[in-house]
Amino acid sequence: MERPDDLDILTAREIIFMPKKRAAFMAVGFAISIVIISAILLYSDLGSVVQNILGANALFVLVTAYFVLVMLLLKALRWFLLLRAAGIGVTPRASFLSFFSGSLISIFTPGRVGEPLRVYFLKKASGQNMSITLSPLFFERALDFVVMLLFISFGLAFFAIYFTGQILTFSVLAAVFCTILVIVIALLLKRRVGVFFVNRAFGRVKVLQRINLSLFYDTMGRISRASMLAFFLMSVMVWVMESGILFFGLLSIGVHLPINTCMLVLAAAMLVGTLTFLPGNLGSFEASAVVLATLFITAPIAAVTGGVFVYTIVSYSLIITAGVFSLLMLKKGVRIS
Repeated sequence: MERPDDLDILTAREIIFMPKKRAAFMAVGFAISIVIISAILLYSDLGSVVQNILGANALFVLVTAYFVLVMLLLKALRWFLLLRAAGIGVTPRASFLSFFSGSLISIFTPGRVGEPLRVYFLKKASGQNMSITLSPLFFERALDFVVMLLFISFGLAFFAIYFTGQILTFSVLAAVFCTILVIVIALLLKRRVGVFFVNRAFGRVKVLQRINLSLFYDTMGRISRASMLAFFLMSVMVWVMESGILFFGLLSIGVHLPINTCMLVLAAAMLVGTLTFLPGNLGSFEASAVVLATLFITAPIAAVTGGVFVYTIVSYSLIITAGVFSLLMLKKGVRIS
């Protein structure tokens, strides 16, 4: 049986660059992201996109920024409450600083695999065991994945009714995502199923070999079902807020995409972005969001692209600002080496 502190021997550099040659993989990922973004901008007419962004409605841009700020604070609060519910005693300061620092690194790593750095920073800030604090992180990511699948499933079911000519296609896709949703929930709640699946599917992934899955379920067992429901509802609120960010980002350019459609577009684009494993989903998310949004509205593609990039620019700006500030606050105790 693995020792509970196996992950404590990992450094920040190991988490990001494990396995070997990931640095080259990340460089290729950034190159692909740049190519995709360039292709989107050129296809949408670069001049028109830039003009749309520069001429964005200032009020709606501020509302977009407000939604980003509230969403980030809600996610940081969820992280703190999740740690406390799992019986992990941390101060709000250590929890919030670790969250924003990890979020900053994650947007520059493929598929946001830099998320585990959140527990590394938490260890440096509070001395907490990394294997134990990694359990709430996995639970949080699983909750987000469940909500994302839920949004996609409901969205597809809705559009199966909306697009009567494509009812079979949308219905089948909705059924597929509902099935995946049920499987994910089973893996999350059933220890035997989860351990078996992870060992069989990801047993050769080095970083997962150091994770004590039994410890994960033991830690999560401390969280009551009522608390789990509360965290699920918080995760739904986070996704609704993020959908609102996309909604107002598009609205700042004069593009009106219904909020329910924004939820589907956001969730589907996030899923595509994660599967492409590009740094921070950059490029793949934007391309997917533009393509999906233009399926449901007749606005000029340059306007849709401009709105999606307002979403990206505002979100990244605040995440980077909060992350840099947090890293500076943790600088004395943290060395990424």
